[in-house]
Amino acid sequence: MFRAIWRRPWARNNPRFDVVHLHKTNIREPWLSRNLGKCTATFACAYIMLYLFERKLAEIDMESIQKHEEDLHFPGIFLPLPHFEVLTQPKGFPRNGPVWERYTRFVEDESRRQAANVEIMDKVSNAYKAPGTPWVKRFGPPLSVNAHLTIILPGGPNPEPYQLGMVLLDDNEGPLFRRRLVTRNYWKRVERVFHPQALFMASLAFMSCLWDTTVVEVKQAMGVETEPAKPAQPQQWSLRNVPVWSPDPPKQPQIRILGPLPTGLPPAFGTSKPVVPQSTRPGAPKYDGAGKASSSSPLPLVTPSGISPPTGEDNSQSLTKNTDKDQQQQPRPGWTDEEGNPLMPLWLDYMANPQTHAPLMKRMQTISQAPRAAFLRELSRYPAWRPQNTHEYPPQGSIRLVGPVVVTTPGAYVHLEVSYWYDPATRKVIDQGSEISLKAVGHRWDAKNPQQVQSKPTADKWEPVQGTEKNVQPREPPERKE
Repeated sequence: MFRAIWRRPWARNNPRFDVVHLHKTNIREPWLSRNLGKCTATFACAYIMLYLFERKLAEIDMESIQKHEEDLHFPGIFLPLPHFEVLTQPKGFPRNGPVWERYTRFVEDESRRQAANVEIMDKVSNAYKAPGTPWVKRFGPPLSVNAHLTIILPGGPNPEPYQLGMVLLDDNEGPLFRRRLVTRNYWKRVERVFHPQALFMASLAFMSCLWDTTVVEVKQAMGVETEPAKPAQPQQWSLRNVPVWSPDPPKQPQIRILGPLPTGLPPAFGTSKPVVPQSTRPGAPKYDGAGKASSSSPLPLVTPSGISPPTGEDNSQSLTKNTDKDQQQQPRPGWTDEEGNPLMPLWLDYMANPQTHAPLMKRMQTISQAPRAAFLRELSRYPAWRPQNTHEYPPQGSIRLVGPVVVTTPGAYVHLEVSYWYDPATRKVIDQGSEISLKAVGHRWDAKNPQQVQSKPTADKWEPVQGTEKNVQPREPPERKE
């Protein structure tokens, strides 16, 4: 039958009778179920290999950092880059190291542990009686303090921050990207310095104050005419209203005769022939070209700014004293050109007289502190620059003392949870990172006069504990007032 169907394919669809086709089936599990063990083993081996490879790379990186990050190898300038810091956690303390030795000595010495407990109890008592805390007013003054502290040694040294930055070398090798070990304070300072908004506004305040208090003052001292400043509303970052010390009195300064020029001037000042323009003022001296002025009238006054005194002023006495000296001196070469324009720059004319520029130097030193104050004042306006009570790491090798402290008052037991750092090297308790929190308060029923403690009629008013008195009936819950 089967052979007939095989030879005649057209007979399959129209069999003469019912035919049952038998198929051989092979039921197999999915591929993942059959190879689950192999996949697990492969992934485990790959993970172990990658972990070992990454650990080896980290060791190589640390060795390269310790080898190449010394200032002897890279003496150039280090420019830190913000937001690219790496905080590394060193390994634990070795058992034969000095930190572990100090720790074992502190644990074994009973007197040192008792001294640390006494110092911590004194600090807790002072904090309990501090003016800003309401504990004394609520629970009463402390009578005794008992501490039950636990000694905890940190698992390892403090984390070390590595700052990423560029090292600018003196030669032409170009900047190098390196990581350097820095302190935590330096790390925080870099983050604050590169705060975009604070840095921009502080720089703007610095430049504005520099212009308002330095450049204008220098120009006025040198005799340069400046436009009168418009009255503006004072801002927080400017120092417009800060009085600046001035060596000159508020009245008009006296006119001084310019002294002789210092020797060693550039040759450009002696090339042209001095020509002094004729003065149009009546009674002014006449220049005869031979280096002498007419004796009929005194020499005109020449100030560092080139301003002659008014006509109405009587300076005959001061002029007659210096007439003989001025007549003996030859006119200085290079003062003016053929058209009468001065050749000497204004700043050189001003600096030629040491009596004139010495007060300017003192004034510049005095007002140079104003831009820096404006810079810091503007930065203090931003939260990122305000001093924050951030947790800082204690000194290396410090021990943590944690535990409950019970403060006994006339009417209560105040349970506090404290945490302090103790430095075995200096044998002192460190206030840095200390924590004190109120855990629970218990009543003293053994006190003779519990009425001494005055409690406030607040929601947390002390109530007698149910069951401590005789014939105490169960209290009903208070009625709620609508």
